[in-house]
Amino acid sequence: MYAIDEIGPIVYGAGAFNTQYRDPAIPDPSEVIRYALRKGFRAIDTAAFYGPSEDIVGKALSDIEDEFPRDSYFLCTKAGRWETDEFDYSTAAIRKSVTRSLSRLGTDYVDLLYIHDVEFQTEEQAIEALTEATALKKEGKVRYIGFSGYPVKYLVEIAELARQRGLQIDAVLSYCNLTLQCDLLLQYADKLKAAGVKVVLNASPLSMSLLRSGRTHEFHPADQGLREAADKLAKSFASRGVELADVAVQYSFANWNGPTVIGLRSQQEIDAVLANSKTNPDPALVDEALAALSEYHNYNWPSGKF
Repeated sequence: MYAIDEIGPIVYGAGAFNTQYRDPAIPDPSEVIRYALRKGFRAIDTAAFYGPSEDIVGKALSDIEDEFPRDSYFLCTKAGRWETDEFDYSTAAIRKSVTRSLSRLGTDYVDLLYIHDVEFQTEEQAIEALTEATALKKEGKVRYIGFSGYPVKYLVEIAELARQRGLQIDAVLSYCNLTLQCDLLLQYADKLKAAGVKVVLNASPLSMSLLRSGRTHEFHPADQGLREAADKLAKSFASRGVELADVAVQYSFANWNGPTVIGLRSQQEIDAVLANSKTNPDPALVDEALAALSEYHNYNWPSGKF
């Protein structure tokens, strides 16, 4: 059984099994997750909000339990967000969500429970949800608690408020804030630690599909100008045989010494991220990418109240 500071540098992002991302051609999730664990992954991240992801992960873990029993991996999920525009941070809703997640995941505890996307609710609603998460922790249904969100300055504010209220925040998950386009997480990570957060996690080094070849997902909230700049950069790299996603992942890992959550859908993607996590990016390519995206450096798209 892993402690929260032992989960390793890469967390398997099972949000890739969401219907927003799901591709019928994706291999059997059970075998993909088995492969990840065999390759040394220790943690898996999902959420109630991620469509069928919890069900898929639960079935996969059941399928491979002979090789990987429950105490051999660190399981994370999230509560409080149900649909794109549906949130409920009430005590009853958080408890109901965790009960459902435990059933879907086929376990009697999760290692880490996040309150999902705190910028969409008030500070007091976040505190109510975190208070219930703390109660669930005391009951043994979760081992660690935390919260996730996008505007990293607001994440610090919630962490500081939680500390003032006597709540121990074990983890904070920030996404799209340590990429070739935005490095705000580096400016605020120490402030999160100073607020008592044990582990700060970086998620989505590809900025939810923005920093790669191919089309950015339709649901992506980025400004059209940023989309076009990223697409132009990806095509320029591709014309020289360089994949933007490789440079983006290399850059993120080279600049972060905590865990990184990244969505993975195949053995090939697992192998690629493992290789990129250990490869320093070409400085010339990084400089080119930073210059191409400079107009949008540290731009944050609207999210929740911000």
